[in-house]
Amino acid sequence: KARTVANEIGRAYGILRNSYSISSKEVLNLLSMLRLGTDLGMLPEEHRGTIDELFMRTQPAHLQQQLDSKLTGEERDALRADVMRDKLKDWPPPSTQDLDVITPGQDKQEKQAKKKDPQTDE
Repeated sequence: KARTVANEIGRAYGILRNSYSISSKEVLNLLSMLRLGTDLGMLPEEHRGTIDELFMRTQPAHLQQQLDSKLTGEERDALRADVMRDKLKDWPPPSTQDLDVITPGQDKQEKQAKKKDPQTDE
């Protein structure tokens, strides 16, 4: 389960950091995943304010207000992606250090290692 959550947060980070066109609905979903990443300690707490700001800044009316002109949906999606890439460019990737993300087969390897060296029991 931890791997699934880490995967969703990592994908959200990757999409937001590398997209060149993205809808407002997709941004809201992906920003929610980044907020969860902050809650879980995968992203630094100091990024929470930026995430909250992006929830507002990436809405259609805010994007149009930023340029002081009416934009087509395609133009808004492109501008939204530009804003996201700019804001996330210096962010570190999500960390799974505090999550119990186990590599497939890792449990088996650890059990075999304990059988070989019984002094590693806790």
